[in-house]
Amino acid sequence: MKNLKVILGVILLSICGGIIARKMLWKTYKKPNGIWNDYKKKLTIMGNLSKANLDYILRWEGGLSKHERDSASRYPVPDGSGYHTNKGITWRVFSSIHGTGADAIHRFYQMSQDDFREIYKLYWNGVKADRVESQVIAEYMADFAWGSGVAGASRQIQKWLNTQGFKVAVDGKIGNQTIGAINELIEDKGEKIAFEQDSFDYVIKNGRIVDGTGNPWYKADIGIRGGKIVEGFKLGNSPFDYMNTHLKGKKIVFTTTNGTRTISAVKGYDKILFGAFVNLEAVAEMLLRLNKDVVIVCAGWENEVNLEDTLYAGSLIDKLLPDFTTSGDPSMLAYKLHIHSEGNFSLFLKSSSHILRLQKLGLQKDIDFCLSLDKFDGVPEMFDGEISLSIQ
Repeated sequence: MKNLKVILGVILLSICGGIIARKMLWKTYKKPNGIWNDYKKKLTIMGNLSKANLDYILRWEGGLSKHERDSASRYPVPDGSGYHTNKGITWRVFSSIHGTGADAIHRFYQMSQDDFREIYKLYWNGVKADRVESQVIAEYMADFAWGSGVAGASRQIQKWLNTQGFKVAVDGKIGNQTIGAINELIEDKGEKIAFEQDSFDYVIKNGRIVDGTGNPWYKADIGIRGGKIVEGFKLGNSPFDYMNTHLKGKKIVFTTTNGTRTISAVKGYDKILFGAFVNLEAVAEMLLRLNKDVVIVCAGWENEVNLEDTLYAGSLIDKLLPDFTTSGDPSMLAYKLHIHSEGNFSLFLKSSSHILRLQKLGLQKDIDFCLSLDKFDGVPEMFDGEISLSIQ
């Protein structure tokens, strides 16, 4: 008999629950006083380059490029090929370190993991990421520098710090003053400082997007905060934003207030699935086939318990009983909420904070869609840092 456990008030997608299936997970994580200790520990880890998720950037950047609209095309490899960039590293930067001879050209085309890391380290060190008291924020800053240059990213970070009440010189150089302000904000607000609207604008506005078609990357904007599309961006987190045919088959760079941090916190486990009311039956069927212990992670909103996430957890538990046993009060609470709702989710949730917030934004259509049952039979799953439909 496999076990079920629910974690409330951590972080996950709004109107969505995340499911982690890992055998004997309970022996690895304990939750005294309602705090997920290993998650809390993540928030205090200093930036460490050896732990940086470089695979994400490698997938994002792709391979060799000779795109003529790229400013890097002014400095191509001197062999007549027209190529100027490999894995996001321009020939101009690469040759400044390794020279311009035949061996350097061959090395540029082959681009080993060590060569890539060596150059990424320049951006990591440029923003003093190893002095940042959060691995997530350290990577955030280094990736920003990777895309915008160390000086450009540093100036934008410093401008934003000034909007947060700090008097930081906007000189494009990360020093003690800037690092001190960043770490003070991390201590005061936690990692959410990287995902608030103002800073988010600075980071991915006019960013480079790889759409998965094999075509060269292009510049585009995408973002959402507080249930609204961030000014200057094209897409939000409404499901209807992503039903346009022109997005079919493309990769989307997407971040949310709660879900992004949750995914980062649970990465590395055996299997990470994503469930919602719209695929409830499909998720339950997959978990029954997997026959492993299950943790349902309910993120809530801004580190508080969220009613619809908890109701989803209870509805999933109802689908899995009696094949699974439940563990702990959160599981019982979620299941009791499901029973009390009598299947009328809209009525049960009508006074919940998140529903009221979305209604104020005029998103009743989104609410109705997200609370509808079994509209899809697919189950999204995390594969090597990307989310796509499971092949199970």
